[in-house]
Amino acid sequence: MTVPSDKSAIREKNLAQRMHLAPASHAAWSRTCCEQIYDLICALAASNNAIIGGYAPIKAELDVMPVLRKLAKDSHIIALPVMEKEAGKRQLIFHPWKPGEKLTPKTYGIHEPDRHSAPVIPDIVIVPLLAFDRRGHRVGYGGGHYDVMLRKLRVVKPDALTIGAAFSQQEEALLPDNAYDERLSRIVTEKEVIVIR
Repeated sequence: MTVPSDKSAIREKNLAQRMHLAPASHAAWSRTCCEQIYDLICALAASNNAIIGGYAPIKAELDVMPVLRKLAKDSHIIALPVMEKEAGKRQLIFHPWKPGEKLTPKTYGIHEPDRHSAPVIPDIVIVPLLAFDRRGHRVGYGGGHYDVMLRKLRVVKPDALTIGAAFSQQEEALLPDNAYDERLSRIVTEKEVIVIR
């Protein structure tokens, strides 16, 4: 099978497809994905107060906020990504967030929590994406911030679970990848939970 080489074309195609998804389908599929993510985390979390990294959706991303709110009720610690500069480079870190707390659009339109407490290192991260394949590779918006964050996370917490949240229509047969790309542990769509071997 020929591996496509142009990630930008993959991004453009999948973003346009997601942006034009019917609102009713988006809502229904997001709800189904949230149910599957919840069951997966309940089955795999090492404790009932795990640190769960999530995201506030932008650009018609799958909406995982309902599952984050439900996990917070179960006493898990919820954290959302914040862009910070270190040595002149932007990096993605996680700050705690509780349902009801304000989120403010910042860099790249990411809705960030207030930085009222120290950053945390997630045990489980729910990762947004534009495209995925069954090897666990993903294509994001092109900044590489999630790859860098996941690489650092696996040094500190080698057993951290990474869950890609996507609609099934975002699947590609094979994505281009390089040594800097970090694979996901699981991918959850409205149709299935894909376990990466």
